[in-house]
Amino acid sequence: MKDGRSEQLWKDYLSMKCDQLLAAHHHANVIFS
Repeated sequence: MKDGRSEQLWKDYLSMKCDQLLAAHHHANVIFS
C-alpha cells in the first residue's frame, strides 16, 4: 500500500531523476555540438 509519505518520496525521486537526465542531456549537447 502506498501512503502519502512514500508517494511524496517517489515524486521527489522522480523529479530528481528527471533533473539529472536533463542535466546530462544538456551536458551531452554541449560536448557534441
